[in-house]
Amino acid sequence: MTLGQELSSRISKYFLHTFIHLSICAGCLTIFTFKALDAEVDYCYILFISMATLAYYNLYGLISGSLRPPYLHTIIRHKRMVFFFLLLVICGFGFLFCFTGFFRWLWLCVAAVLSLWYGGLAHGFLPDIHKYPILRTSVIAAVFTVVSLIIPSIYAGLLWLEWWPMAFSRFLFIAVLVMIFDIGGFFQDQSKAILRLPSKYGKTPVKRMAYLCTAVCMMVDIYLAWIFLLSPEAVFALMITYSATLISVYVAKAEKSTEFYLFAIDGLMMLPFIFLFIFSAIL
Repeated sequence: MTLGQELSSRISKYFLHTFIHLSICAGCLTIFTFKALDAEVDYCYILFISMATLAYYNLYGLISGSLRPPYLHTIIRHKRMVFFFLLLVICGFGFLFCFTGFFRWLWLCVAAVLSLWYGGLAHGFLPDIHKYPILRTSVIAAVFTVVSLIIPSIYAGLLWLEWWPMAFSRFLFIAVLVMIFDIGGFFQDQSKAILRLPSKYGKTPVKRMAYLCTAVCMMVDIYLAWIFLLSPEAVFALMITYSATLISVYVAKAEKSTEFYLFAIDGLMMLPFIFLFIFSAIL
């Protein structure tokens, strides 16, 4: 194995597959929202979201979405499970002690309940979310929308009439990212009889749906700039991100590596923050 291959392998193993990259991307998308709304960034909240994302996705990946008997005993047998479970508990206590606003609590509870549902903890009480591809995609998009846009909008003092169009746009953006991921796992889903949007409706219709959703995102955010809810720098950053998203939809294939999706597609969440920083410096 060459030095480059070994480095790539280590990055994949210790950065991508441990979801450190995803947690950073989620934090960057949330910071972008604060800055786009010209609000003071709450870095305590950013840390909370990043840590909770890191813990949740590692737990979910380790236990395959099953945290109910008779599998609860597997937590104490796996050191990584113990670490990330404790990290999630710490995030829970941080949530209790650091966030006092009622509406912040309410929306964080909504995100937590949806996350538990996605993780399989509502088994027996609610339908199995993984049997309904549209519902699964919607739940993932809703969680990221709540934590990365709705709660920061509440921090910024926006009323729901002001933040709901932004939330709609963010929801569609995250949903498109989920669609791209599902296209990447098309063959794997077929072999394991897992139902996702591409395996149910076909890759081409899902790509068309992704194009449409991205176009709607563009129109909504241009409108938000027109009514002065978003700065020109923020809209330029979003337009570049959406353009990159359209390209990602076009090139998405099941033959591409998992690392491509973990790095490039998750990385799309980081682009608005990066380009907002660039445009704010030069404009």
